[in-house]
Amino acid sequence: MANSSTFKNMKLYIARVELHHPKNFVAATFQTIGRISDIEYIPKKDFNGNDYYSAIIKFRTWIMTEDTIKLFNDLSSNTEQVKLYYTDKRGQIKYWIVKEYIEELQEKRETQKDIDDSYACQMTYYRMRNITLERQLVEMNSTEITQRLQIDYLNYRLNEAEIAKEIVKLREIDLGYMQEENRKLKEELELLRRDVRDRDRIIEYHESGM
Repeated sequence: MANSSTFKNMKLYIARVELHHPKNFVAATFQTIGRISDIEYIPKKDFNGNDYYSAIIKFRTWIMTEDTIKLFNDLSSNTEQVKLYYTDKRGQIKYWIVKEYIEELQEKRETQKDIDDSYACQMTYYRMRNITLERQLVEMNSTEITQRLQIDYLNYRLNEAEIAKEIVKLREIDLGYMQEENRKLKEELELLRRDVRDRDRIIEYHESGM
């Protein structure tokens, strides 16, 4: 078991504190472990775009209780997830993930090279995204050209159909005219046949009278 003096100046780090948890609520949750001198909230955003805080808790003194001993043992045994349980306003039992705050790690600042490398990496992503967008644009243009050609072809076929329809109408008119002419010719032919029969009768009459 760790000695309390070992942890006198140790700070704790909570990975995620919700926005509706004020600092005094966090302090009250740790009241059986120690007296807190300061709580620093670090605004963050998760992968879903939700805002939350990470918290750095600085203790003025520790209180050697069973909760404190358990927390120290969990932290010193390198447990992956040290959970500190608390009760929310609705009476539900929840927990925070607590770690030892290592200043050399948490307070590290990016160098100019880190910033330049990050910018270069981001530019690579933008270039890749632009290539993808340009490819999509080419595909869209190709699709538009294909659709335009199809529309032109359909319009051409439609025009052909309209022309064919007009031709059929003209042919129907011509056929009707030809049928009318044929009817008239038949009537004239019948009149001629009648005239021929009448003349034949006249000739037979004269021949029989002689």
